[in-house]
Amino acid sequence: MASKTSKKEKRDEAAATAVASMPFLVKLLEDHRDALSKEFKSAMTSLEAKLDFVQETVTDHGNRLTSLEATRGYGSQPRTGGKSIFASVEDATSFLETLQGNTSESWTREEQ
Repeated sequence: MASKTSKKEKRDEAAATAVASMPFLVKLLEDHRDALSKEFKSAMTSLEAKLDFVQETVTDHGNRLTSLEATRGYGSQPRTGGKSIFASVEDATSFLETLQGNTSESWTREEQ
């Protein structure tokens, strides 16, 4: 009989412990939820800052490309000022062919 009483007492103790620890568990879960919420907000803020940086970089690079294209006459805006080195495409092609025929050694010999 003693074993039956001890089993019943153990069940009563377990139930009392579960009831007594319920507020503790609720508090623990609320604290955990708050910590997760803060961590999530921090991660989102960091990601938003990185996204803003990437967007600014892309915009800046786009502006630089537009400026370079306008300066070199490759964009939609016509080139203003400056003279062309070559009178025609054929002149440029022959110049490049000449460069390809020369090695770095021949350039140094010609310069001296």
